[in-house]
Amino acid sequence: MGRSLFSLLKGEEVKIYPIFSESVVPDLINLRYDTSRFIVSCILGRWKLIYDYVRGTGKIELYDLERDFEERNNLVEEEPEAAAKLFD
Repeated sequence: MGRSLFSLLKGEEVKIYPIFSESVVPDLINLRYDTSRFIVSCILGRWKLIYDYVRGTGKIELYDLERDFEERNNLVEEEPEAAAKLFD
């Protein structure tokens, strides 16, 4: 089931829902996935948060997709409120 985009075409405000994704690193030698390391991301509006979980330690990245679509400038230190909103 999808949602109609008609209200968007009319210029009306549309509710934005977060987009989540997750992935694990493939272990091609043993033909399985290495679940000790996985990556979770959340996109909400212009922000994308990436959480790279590695055996209890994690790296958090935050990108402004409107200004940095190629995800080159990690803003997690400069925008802690945006990172906290997506991380919670």
